[in-house]
Amino acid sequence: MAIQVQHISSIILYAGSFALAVLFAALAQVFARPAKPALLSPSFTQAERPHRVFWMLAFLVPFLLSAFRWKVGTDYPTYISLYEAINSISTPEQLWQQILEVEPLYVLMNVLVKLVFNNPLPIFFFSSLLLLSFLFRAVEDYHGKISVTLAVFVFLTLMFSTTLNIMRQMIAVSITFYAARHLFQKKYDTAALWMFLALMFHYSAIVLLPFWLFRGPQRYARNARIAMFAALALMFVLGSVFGSIFSGIRALYTDEGGEGGTLKIGLMLLRLPIIVPILLFRKQLIAHDERNKFWIMLAVFEVLFSYLGYILDVLNRLSLYFAVSWIVLLPALVRSMPTRGAQYRMGAYVIAVCVGLWIFNTAINNYGDVLPYQTIFGARIPGM
Repeated sequence: MAIQVQHISSIILYAGSFALAVLFAALAQVFARPAKPALLSPSFTQAERPHRVFWMLAFLVPFLLSAFRWKVGTDYPTYISLYEAINSISTPEQLWQQILEVEPLYVLMNVLVKLVFNNPLPIFFFSSLLLLSFLFRAVEDYHGKISVTLAVFVFLTLMFSTTLNIMRQMIAVSITFYAARHLFQKKYDTAALWMFLALMFHYSAIVLLPFWLFRGPQRYARNARIAMFAALALMFVLGSVFGSIFSGIRALYTDEGGEGGTLKIGLMLLRLPIIVPILLFRKQLIAHDERNKFWIMLAVFEVLFSYLGYILDVLNRLSLYFAVSWIVLLPALVRSMPTRGAQYRMGAYVIAVCVGLWIFNTAINNYGDVLPYQTIFGARIPGM
């Protein structure tokens, strides 16, 4: 395995863009508080927010990369085909069948894009706008407990490439990530509305329901805990013993059948540098912020779903709903360290792990076909 020469310019573009986004996030963090801080030291007070202009610039960098790409990502042609299929519907029966296969709000988005632009490319613009807006807004909610600079860095290196592929699901992931704030505030009706919105973009968001109930009203929590572990045990047994029976399901998420099927996150061992320190320092993490108890639970299930995903590919997809916990927990690991020196050492470790995983997954193995990168402005696009 080696970095391909023809990909070097694209790798430099990604790295430079990530560095610029992190710089803007750092400036948003620095200018949000009265005293000049170190990037990994305690962040904002609860009354403060990241500097609006710099935070917007940090958002714009990955947004522009995502919104104006051309044929970047395994799923890119799939979304073009979906646009064409949705807008070729001529009967109510066809519409109903399409809604069963592709969620209602995504169908609506495609129809509106057809009516207004008569071109599939704005789909990538609006999908990127939705998923990144919810994600950056979710990160803001942790401004008093983590370095938002490091949170942006973790997202860009560990998850951004995934957003260039399974856009529909990542919209749902980002909505549920944002909506968790309502669970923590015990606004359960509002949280339920956000869950419904996520489901209207990707039905797979339902996988989070028992975890939300676990965090929800006390009368549901015990039953949710039982349901979660019973379902996990059942999936493990069925996946291990009867994996071949589910070949039909797997076909929906493989090269010949589905959106993002070739996307592989990597070997199981690559998750150890993430999950091991989270488990080792779980008590510190929870003492630092009680919300981390919920995110630690999701991080553990991310590993379990990913393991089962090597038997049933669909479960690997579902693990993304749990992987967003990294965006909170890895920066929280740094902030929860008892001394400034320990914070810097943990910060260096987190950065090294994220860079190493990005190099392995993207620069070397090109998971998700995000290399080479090109924009719509420099490409020959049919019909334009």
